[in-house]
Amino acid sequence: MKEKIKYTDEPMGKVKVISDFLPSPEELALKDETVKVTITLSKTSVDFFNLRVQSSWFFVLGCKK
Repeated sequence: MKEKIKYTDEPMGKVKVISDFLPSPEELALKDETVKVTITLSKTSVDFFNLRVQSSWFFVLGCKK
C-alpha cells in the first residue's frame, strides 16, 4: 500500500445487515466414501518406507512417522 489509511471517529451512517450467503464448510467439502484397509508387510518393506519418509520433505517438516 502506498498511502496509509487514516481512520476517523465519524458516524458510519445507515448500516445494512446482510444474511450469510456463503455455504458452510461441510457443504463445500466433497464427501467421499472411505474404506478401511489393513495390510501385512514384511519388515524389509516397512524399513524401505521408513527410509523414504526420513529422506522426504515430510520428515523435514517435523512430522513423526
